[in-house]
Amino acid sequence: MSVRRLIASSAMLIGLTISNPVLAQNLELHFTFDDETNYVADSSGNGRDAEIGDLLDDGGILWVNDDERGGVLEFPGSTNGYIFAELPELTDAEFTIAMWVYRDPTLCCGGGGANDGLFQVELDGGDFVPNNTKVIGGWVQKADSATWGRVIQADGAAINLDKDSLFMDDETWTHLAYRAHDGEYEVVVNGQSGDGPLAVFDGTLSPHDTIFIGRQGGETWGGRLDDVRVYSRALSDEEIAEIMSGGGGGGVLGDFNNSGDLDAGDIDLLSAQVRLGVYDAAFDLDNDSAVNDEDRRVWVEDLKNTYFGDANLDGEFNSGDFVAAFTAGEYEDAIVGNSTWATGDWDGDGDFGSGDFVKAFQAGGYEQGARPAVSAVPEPAALTLSALGACALLAVRRRR
Repeated sequence: MSVRRLIASSAMLIGLTISNPVLAQNLELHFTFDDETNYVADSSGNGRDAEIGDLLDDGGILWVNDDERGGVLEFPGSTNGYIFAELPELTDAEFTIAMWVYRDPTLCCGGGGANDGLFQVELDGGDFVPNNTKVIGGWVQKADSATWGRVIQADGAAINLDKDSLFMDDETWTHLAYRAHDGEYEVVVNGQSGDGPLAVFDGTLSPHDTIFIGRQGGETWGGRLDDVRVYSRALSDEEIAEIMSGGGGGGVLGDFNNSGDLDAGDIDLLSAQVRLGVYDAAFDLDNDSAVNDEDRRVWVEDLKNTYFGDANLDGEFNSGDFVAAFTAGEYEDAIVGNSTWATGDWDGDGDFGSGDFVKAFQAGGYEQGARPAVSAVPEPAALTLSALGACALLAVRRRR
């Protein structure tokens, strides 16, 4: 293994060690806004990318490289300047909606009501325009910068947060976490619970399916937002402090489906992203601003610590993997894009064919046992590759 790959592998393992997989639990949406080319990408692993409020143009939203926060979104304080995304119903009325907010006096505080709208959760109905039936809402009062919001119970009663206990400074990044737990709805401001607005409700919520960010009703946000997260559970004070410090970015590195483990579903999602040819920072495992086959190598060899060809992901590449792959019956079946890692798609093109054998044997892991944590793996000579391939195919045919 080269020095470059050794350093990269070590960095990946360090990142895997210090990440908090618990913070990936019940993470429904996560918008980092780090990728200028796809700033509405959902990094939670759930694939719920947002859309721009005005589907005909960008609504005046800008991607900005902020001096303090890096990539952020700047909202213009106008009607169409918002984004929206699908949100599963929070049936237990336990949630945390957290974000970094920055109100810009040159953009905010215009018409559209008494508040600057941060977000609202509602039952949309398909028109993708925020209305006044917000089930969960958060906003900042224009007159005095009071931070407050609302929940609507299942019986239709609107319960407001108080607005006389905390205020937010303009032109200052402030972290807000709207949290509901055991019938209490509160705003945790800059990680300080117990000091922010609080409301008591019956622990139920009206039906909902969409979140709008940068607007609530007719009231819009004028300024910047960053690191927007939605959890279907109440985060603890310690967890809020961790995401404020930049932690909790999706749990286990490479766990794209948030299962808590690195499994075949993760490498299939990564392969699909590579085939799509669209950059998504959530899949950029080697941080080179590209999502390609090298990220697949990082997942297989550095994170999962196995080999191309390990169909059952037991840590070894041997004849048992050929049996598992061939049992699915997809080898050169002329059905485009129907194969997965478990059914023989090791080169990531979506099909099980001869190219997958080339990929697997070139990686040099056949019958090598478990991959050492950090070790060079010799590559067999071309003649050996051919012989091993023939033996493996013969073994599969005999078993079948």
